[in-house]
Amino acid sequence: MRTAAPSTEHARRSADAGFDYTIESIGDVTNVRLKGSLDVRGVSTFTRDFDARRSAGMRRVIFDCGDLEWVDAAGIGVFITLFRRYRFSNKGTVQIARLFGQPRDIFRLLRLDRVFDIAPELDAAHGSFTAPATI
Repeated sequence: MRTAAPSTEHARRSADAGFDYTIESIGDVTNVRLKGSLDVRGVSTFTRDFDARRSAGMRRVIFDCGDLEWVDAAGIGVFITLFRRYRFSNKGTVQIARLFGQPRDIFRLLRLDRVFDIAPELDAAHGSFTAPATI
């Protein structure tokens, strides 16, 4: 359950007008809302931004995929890369919430639903973080 009011830290439109993301913090959890098509044209800006945030100590991340319509191999690569960087380098946690349609089908086809924690709703993903993150 969310206790703190959300504060939007950053919103960016990638170079490709078909992909947007918004980043907001709720307590020590960072929500990343993805919208549109995460494909080869939109991954570089998105990945650079997240590398900077990871270096700054962001530990708990929820990718809200409710508005994500399409993901290609490059987009899947972003999820895998960020998962590995957060899990192993930062000792962080990555959750995926509201994964529907083609992105959900790709995750299932590649069996990534066995690797990632995927919550049906955003509140369920927030609820999975039971204790404060240690930095």
